Formats: sequence, structure tokens, C-alpha cells
Amino acid sequence: QPSFDERTIALTFSSRRVLDGIGIWPQIAAQAGPIHRIHISNRGHGGIARLDRRLIGTEALGYVIPSRVLGKALTTRLRESGRIDYRCPANAQRLGTDQSPIKTGDTTVAAVGDMDTVDGARLCGDLRPDTDAIEHPT
Repeated sequence: QPSFDERTIALTFSSRRVLDGIGIWPQIAAQAGPIHRIHISNRGHGGIARLDRRLIGTEALGYVIPSRVLGKALTTRLRESGRIDYRCPANAQRLGTDQSPIKTGDTTVAAVGDMDTVDGARLCGDLRPDTDAIEHPT
């Protein structure tokens, strides 16, 4: 994905475990900077919080990594997967649903959808929104 750039993102230690579980962490670990301590305060106001990895017995609270590095590793993993048809870039020519949507009350929870791409491919599958976002909108 060309839009990955040099901005960095912070990953939690749990995110690192997920990336390790899907085989990506070994590829990016050398470029990830560990977060050992976090100091939280609001200048001019009382109270602070300090977090330290030693207090919870982990090697880091999280990691800082360039989005370019993480994006490349995730894209490579997607391309190598035998279960995912990775298409990027892809341009949709038509989006549609083949059947009536499945509803719970007034909320659509799923629909069988299809998409025709500019290169002539037809992609079909279940379209499911993030149900947590539906139940707890921001």
C-alpha cells in the first residue's frame, strides 16, 4: 500500500503478541522501539500517573514502529495467505447485494454482497458491519 509513510504508531504489548501469533513480529521486531516507561500528566493540574514495565513483569509496555514497516509486513502476510484473495489496488465498478439484508430490529447485521471490479472480477461474500460500533456509536 503506497500510503504507508514514516509516521510512527504505538502498539500495545498485547498487539505485539497478536503479531507474533500470526508470524509477523519476527520480521518487524528489529525496527520496533520498546516503551519501558510512560509518564502521564497535565501541565498546570494536579496528579500524575507513571507506568513502568518492571511493575507488570513484561519486557515492554508497548512498542513504537514506523507504519511503513508494519504495513509492509501485514501486506506481505496477506499476499502469502492461501485463504485470502488479496487485491490491491482494486477499483470497484459496481457494489450490490444479492439478497435481502439480515436485520435485528432496525439494525442491518449482515447481507450477502457482491462487487464487480474494473478488471472484470466478481467478488462475493458476507458483508458484516462492526456490531460493537452499531451498539455503541461514538
